[in-house]
Amino acid sequence: MLDPSFAMSEVLSPLENCRTRLILEGIAASNIPKIIRDIETFAEIGDQFRHPMNTLSSGMWARVSFSLMTTLPHEILLIDEGFGLADNSFRVKARTRLLELYNSADCLILASHDSSLLRSVCQRGIVLKDRDVAFDGAIDEAVMFHEV
Repeated sequence: MLDPSFAMSEVLSPLENCRTRLILEGIAASNIPKIIRDIETFAEIGDQFRHPMNTLSSGMWARVSFSLMTTLPHEILLIDEGFGLADNSFRVKARTRLLELYNSADCLILASHDSSLLRSVCQRGIVLKDRDVAFDGAIDEAVMFHEV
């Protein structure tokens, strides 16, 4: 989830992009319609789900990308928590979904400056500085190290 809009074509609709992405992910054809309905419902962009991506606002694009990426199954999550998530109401909804993903992931690598989020979902923290590991240890210590 480092780039949630990866492989999205701006000339295809969200519906077409999602269908294509699910096929490429190897999702069984019989499961695709239900997954697409889930994505469409979560994204909450109405009829725009059937219009080309290049007609959507950046917020709508973010909603579709996030909805798609968080609906797909993941064994390992790589997330930059800083990617934009549209308006505030969607951010609240998205944070709930992310917490569910964090708690169910076998392996989570999360880039974030939100110390409360990091403390709630991580056991270990790595602080990078000038492309080097400046600290590697318990999450509480990593947060304190970063804040100094």
